[in-house]
Amino acid sequence: RVLFRSELGRIPYRFGRESRAQTGEPHAPETPDLEIQDLTMVATLRRHAGKAPAVALPKGFNVARFDCSTSQICSIQDAAYWNHKLHDWESFLTYSLLPNGLFMLNWPFHSNDYPAQGLFGSRQERAQTIARAKERTLAYVHYIQHHLGHPEWGLAEDIYPTADHLPMLPYVRESRRVVPVRWMVEQDVVPQDGSKRNVVRADGVAVGDYYLDHHHDKDHRPPGQRLGEDYPSNAPFQISYSAMRPHGIEGLIAAEKCIGVTHIVNGCSRLQPVAIAIGQAAGEAAAQAARGNQSVHDLPVAAVQRALIAAGCVCAPDREIGPDHPRFAARQMELLEL
Repeated sequence: RVLFRSELGRIPYRFGRESRAQTGEPHAPETPDLEIQDLTMVATLRRHAGKAPAVALPKGFNVARFDCSTSQICSIQDAAYWNHKLHDWESFLTYSLLPNGLFMLNWPFHSNDYPAQGLFGSRQERAQTIARAKERTLAYVHYIQHHLGHPEWGLAEDIYPTADHLPMLPYVRESRRVVPVRWMVEQDVVPQDGSKRNVVRADGVAVGDYYLDHHHDKDHRPPGQRLGEDYPSNAPFQISYSAMRPHGIEGLIAAEKCIGVTHIVNGCSRLQPVAIAIGQAAGEAAAQAARGNQSVHDLPVAAVQRALIAAGCVCAPDREIGPDHPRFAARQMELLEL
């Protein structure tokens, strides 16, 4: 149920959660399904000296769904019941406060996350999904102003060139993932020997350092109604070049959320710093392939790694020696055995 072929590119891909039998991951579910991480229509808010321009509540929207998004309004005073820490207003602000009196509204607890499956349906389903995600975000801004008692916060109207003052695109955490030469699985990001270090892989072209963070509104429902994802602590990890190369497809290299990782690994590989590093690795590989008139599949990964390291990119995790250290390049070469 979770192996498909792209309608446009005819590229095999997976979508949703794989089963334990498919991936060998200890924390994968028993059966595969189509669950993916929620998207968020992020909003940039501005703090005004007085009241900000009021945001109307979208027609038919019930703000009761925002119950317990913060401790100001919470009908059940039991954080364990809601499966998350109950934050007060100050810690809510601290989560995404920006310079110059701005704030990024991207709150995972009973706020503006929205189910993303519709993005990958028809054009009409995609448009409806984005429209409803916008409604949820606008409803939460209204909730901040009229229920949480902070009318000083409103949409920043000078950030995006859009009529509704929202971004041009939603933040998509998970998408279709190519079937790669080698899948990245839970065991690639969670140390298997009891240490806090993952095994260094010879074909690493980028490094990430973020925990297995999955956004699912379903995980913050009452007990018995939750999705039930609970993953172990991971450690700094590598993105393998083999995970960026689609199996059996010449002339294509994957990047961003489309690389060959499982649903579990997507929780840590999806973050922007990792995506940027993946993008640089993909760009370097594409440039070298074009210059040498060869396929990205035939490109020696060592050549890509050497160029990335020379540019100050980290290809193997190393907490002791960073890009500013005079031995950075030599240490990266040692770790990768180049």
